[in-house]
Parts: sequence; structure tokens; C-alpha cells
Amino acid sequence: EEVTRYINATVNYRHKFEQAGHTLSASAQYTQGLEDETYSLNDSSAVRIGTDKTNIRAIENTTSVSTDYVRPLKSGRYELGLKLRIRRLPVEYTITPGNQSILYPDVGSFSDWGENLYAGYFNYLMEKENYDIEAGLRAEQTNVFYDLDPANVYYPDNDKYDYFELFPSLRFTYKLNDNNRISAFYNRRIDRPGEPELMVFPKFDDPELLKVGNPYLRPQFTDAFEIAYKYSWESGSLFTALY
Repeated sequence: EEVTRYINATVNYRHKFEQAGHTLSASAQYTQGLEDETYSLNDSSAVRIGTDKTNIRAIENTTSVSTDYVRPLKSGRYELGLKLRIRRLPVEYTITPGNQSILYPDVGSFSDWGENLYAGYFNYLMEKENYDIEAGLRAEQTNVFYDLDPANVYYPDNDKYDYFELFPSLRFTYKLNDNNRISAFYNRRIDRPGEPELMVFPKFDDPELLKVGNPYLRPQFTDAFEIAYKYSWESGSLFTALY
């Protein structure tokens, strides 16, 4: 039995200057997602009749505020912006063990995860007759905590960490002629573990499929390099890349 709910509220503001493409925008957004899932495992055999039951109730709250500024130039444009994001995800976990229960004992009954992210970026684009250059840099300061029920014997320690990271990006395109272009790309990205990868409480999707996370996971970073060639003709194009 599963109950889900999603609430979203957004406010956007946009100001256009006299110059075409010259804009200032801001937005604020609040979202809330609810998952209330009860799983009943009724197991009947010659040895026992088991009626184990688990319930997970999780409410994720996310608040985001951002502003972006774009100004066109004679042969390109530049963009800059700021962003604040606050996320909170408290989880309540209840088990009702039956006869000769197969449920994991001593996992506790609650956890609380939170993340504060502060970011800023600058992006510059220059477009010339024979080449294009786009370069950008994003800076991030992130603070994370994960508080666990002291009754959990599998993960006895709370987790808390913070990091400051820079994420550069670069794209260079050389126009051989109207039909042929060569491009080189580089960017650095981050992949943060989500709630399913972190949750310490076992979650049964069916009697033989159990999901459980690792609260001590850290983000992973990717540096991507790519060289590409694009050939265009009147009715289509061909794009080839090595990365």
C-alpha cells in the first residue's frame, strides 16, 4: 500500500532591458514530496505463518532561490547567476514483526538528511566568423548532514561533511567552411547520491527484492573530454565524436 503526494509552488520574475537579449530574471520555488509506503509480507508454510509489516514515511522539502543575468555583446554574450538550495528529508520507519520474523532488527525508527547548496556561475560566449568559444565556471559550496537513530546498530555514527568545488567548462568550434566544423569540449560534473542510495532502512519491493542504501556515500565527479566533427548538407547532417 503506497500513498504519494507532490506539492509545488513557483514564483518567477523577468525584466527585459531595451537591448534585445539583455535580461535579468529571478525565481523562487518550493516543492514537497511525500511517500508513505506500507509493505505486508504474509508467509505461510508448514513451519510458521508470518505476518511481518514495515512502514516508511518520508517527506522531502526543497526550497530553491536563483537569479540570472544575461547581457549580449557585439559578438556574443555573457551570463552570470547565483543559486541557493535547501533540502530536508526526514524519514520515519516502523516495523511490526510477526511470528519468527525475517525483518532486520535494531535498525532504529528515524533518520534525518539535509543539504545546503550555495552556487554561482559565469559563462562567456564569443562568436566569430571562423570560430566560436564558450567558457564557463561554476563554484559550489555544499554542506550535508545525515542524523541516524542511535538505536541503529548497522550504522552507529552520524555523517556530516562539506565541500567547495569548481566546475569549469570549455567549448571551441572551428568553422572550416559552411558545411564542416570541428569542435573540442571539456566539462566537469558532479553526481550526488540521492535518497534511494542513502536510506538505511530496508525497503521491500517484493518478497525477493530488498533495497537498502549506504548513508556514508559521497558525490562522484566526472571530467569529460570530447572532440567532434560535424558535416552538414542541405537536407541533413552527420556528427561524429571521440570522448
